[in-house]
Amino acid sequence: MNDGTNLPTATSIFRRKRVHMAGDPRELIAHLRDLDSKKKDFLATDSKTTLNVGSVPSVNAKGKAVETTFPQVRLETKDEVFEVPFMEKALAQLSDRFKVGRPYTKRMADEAPELFATNFNWWLERSKRKTLWRTFAGKVRAVLSQKFKIFDNSDVAMHALKAALEHSQKYNTDRGMFNPDGSPLNTVELFGWQADADGLHMWLVDTTVVAHLPTMDLDPNVAKYVNGALRGTYMGEQYEENGTVERMAIAQGRDTTKGGTLVFPIVEISNHEGGSGKLKVIPGCGISVCSNVAKVGVDFARIHVGEDIGKNAEEILSHETRRHLNQGIYMVVEDAVRSAFDPKVFAENVAKLKKTMEVELTDSVDAIDIVVKSEGLSDEDRDNILAAFAPKVAPDKTTLYDVAMAVTEAAQSYEGDKLTQFQDIAGYWIADQREKVTGYSAKYFKSVLKPVSA
Repeated sequence: MNDGTNLPTATSIFRRKRVHMAGDPRELIAHLRDLDSKKKDFLATDSKTTLNVGSVPSVNAKGKAVETTFPQVRLETKDEVFEVPFMEKALAQLSDRFKVGRPYTKRMADEAPELFATNFNWWLERSKRKTLWRTFAGKVRAVLSQKFKIFDNSDVAMHALKAALEHSQKYNTDRGMFNPDGSPLNTVELFGWQADADGLHMWLVDTTVVAHLPTMDLDPNVAKYVNGALRGTYMGEQYEENGTVERMAIAQGRDTTKGGTLVFPIVEISNHEGGSGKLKVIPGCGISVCSNVAKVGVDFARIHVGEDIGKNAEEILSHETRRHLNQGIYMVVEDAVRSAFDPKVFAENVAKLKKTMEVELTDSVDAIDIVVKSEGLSDEDRDNILAAFAPKVAPDKTTLYDVAMAVTEAAQSYEGDKLTQFQDIAGYWIADQREKVTGYSAKYFKSVLKPVSA
């Protein structure tokens, strides 16, 4: 069965730590399954759950052997007993669940674990609820409601890859493109991914569905590098073979070395198993210059809330059971991925992107300051956006497109949720969400909008 793990590898010039740019899809799935093997989920009745104090031998600053103590939760199943310490994020969730201040909880955990256990045991004993305890590598990673809807990162990734592969093969068959042996051709690639015990971020692209933005002409040598950004060794001997954009352009008789900017459909899939974010499928436009990504279009998002996830007093929830219960959601994920690569949807998103090139601003610094203030960004964020700014439509103009591209370029300085926040900001201006394009520009950029000539 085509499950998507045989998608080809793409490479890019993204410059972020701990982000696997253009990793083999099989590497991503293997990594996620390795993480899965270290996870356990417990649904436990609060009144039957207790906290106690664990300890490990350590050495203090004076070189003396001591015992380091810490709070841990005792979780029982029919066959086993687990005593599991807390990750810091789980401490915060435990605080919120029982309406105890986070700073006090953290201080008790660090300085008085016996007091921590006594306090929370008092609340647990009187609670009539169940709690979902999610663990990783022998530590509690999340403390959640029994109605938390579990979407496993490995399942999300598999369904996204499967949908991308099936859509690409069908689309290429319809347009008469096949592998040399006549088998269905896939042109969707894994652009990059980041995954840990909680979060998943992955990007899929199809650089054979291409549009062109009328940006300033580039030097042909520079343009060749920029437009071939999705391949590994741009100075290597196998340039054409490794460069997806260049390879497909040559195959279709297109010359991509005359300037301007190529745009291709890209979709981000993200999920958080620990309750810190939603399951999202977000369409966007990949912009070949600097490998920027702007999110455009209507995204699918599902919060992790559902029906009670267990009936027994204590139980470990099986992966297979969750996968079966979530089939309906995963079908929606697949539909959203397929839609993101639909050429008609892509054309609509590119049209929105082009509109921002027509919104001229009077001053780039003032415009960026408005972005920073309206989005609650830091001084460091401001400096990164300013450093990334450069006119792209015309040398004597500052447009909304230029500001949006500066934000997406600055996004490459970040990881995870901060990265997606910056891509969201740029996408808000481009897409017709939250009164963007004209409404957003008029509302937030009124002081720097350049009057339109009669």
